[in-house]
Amino acid sequence: LHFLINDIFMVFFFGMAAKEITEACLPGGNLNPIKKAVNPLLATLGGVLGPIAVFFCALAIARSAGAFDGTHDYGTLQKGWGIPTATDIALAWLVARAVFGRGHPAINFLLLLAVADDAIGLGIIAVFYGDPLHPAAPQWLGLVAAGMAVAFALRRLKVQSWMMYVFTAGPLAWTGL
Repeated sequence: LHFLINDIFMVFFFGMAAKEITEACLPGGNLNPIKKAVNPLLATLGGVLGPIAVFFCALAIARSAGAFDGTHDYGTLQKGWGIPTATDIALAWLVARAVFGRGHPAINFLLLLAVADDAIGLGIIAVFYGDPLHPAAPQWLGLVAAGMAVAFALRRLKVQSWMMYVFTAGPLAWTGL
């Protein structure tokens, strides 16, 4: 079940999110020209810095209320600042679609903001909160770059079959990640 959800369903979910953002950035899309994408990207700063500020405020309130009585270590908890930066794209997208309906420009704005926010948050988590037993191996990202290069080459060659992309570039990127 863990593999099915994390490695299969999430791939399709992020694929759908990438499709939505790509369509929004194409000519005629809600985020085209690129000037229209600047606001959600700048708003991403709030999506990263806001949760960090809330985290430290909540920690300060707890400290002033005497919550750190020896059973909780303030210094250790303080190191958790990066965890709240990774928001939930799926929840944000689902709520926005329910509120605004399909095709509303706010959906694409929020989706780009959420994806950029998650990318920064996941980067923070990967750098500052790695598993010492399984350290990050950035050399594998070379396979992701190779998969992207293969997909780009297929696109330049005007390959129309999605199977070529899935069976050539896909395994490279999947293995790298």
